[in-house]
Amino acid sequence: MWLIGWLLVGAVASADEAGFSVGDSVVVVSAVDSKRFEGSEDKGPALEANAAAQVVYVSGDQVRVMVRGTSQFGWVSAGNLKAAKAEMDLDSLLKSLGQPKAGAQ
Repeated sequence: MWLIGWLLVGAVASADEAGFSVGDSVVVVSAVDSKRFEGSEDKGPALEANAAAQVVYVSGDQVRVMVRGTSQFGWVSAGNLKAAKAEMDLDSLLKSLGQPKAGAQ
């Protein structure tokens, strides 16, 4: 039982250090060659600037991401990522355009 608690504390500390958590939607800030494995020099896929990705693991300031719409995974520094803007729902979009809510007459 103590092992599970220790692992959970480690995961939270890592997420705090990197600034991202598993499941976060992120964007690659500028083109970067990812690493295939954490802490290795083996090259992973080249990630294009502005590529949308999802955080799948966090270890210190290193983040493993999956590029959306592909089967590409790679490790990058948290500094190469930024949080993706939340997608706007239809009502918010219409409101920003000065239109009535969806379905309103």
